[in-house]
Amino acid sequence: MKSSLTLLPLIACLLASPVSVAAKGEVVYIETGCDYYILQSSDGFALVEHAEGPTPSADDVIVGDFESYGKKQLFNRTSRERIKGWVVDYWLAQDEAMQMYLEQCRR
Repeated sequence: MKSSLTLLPLIACLLASPVSVAAKGEVVYIETGCDYYILQSSDGFALVEHAEGPTPSADDVIVGDFESYGKKQLFNRTSRERIKGWVVDYWLAQDEAMQMYLEQCRR
């Protein structure tokens, strides 16, 4: 019983602290001359605008919080480099992601 009581403060701290869960996705579409790319994860597709760092290539594996809006610090596991990108939208169907990509890149 005593050991259970000593763990209580630790458990309370862990539950109260924010937990960042990184998503993992693969670059499934990118074209030369366009700053946007499409990532595919287990939850769907995300449209990301490249912001800083080396531009990812098709088939690169990207890890980070690309399942929420805004500018994000991401990690390209394939090239082992940090990059930044603006998440335009996420949890998209494939056709939605492609339509949004074409709207941004074919202006």
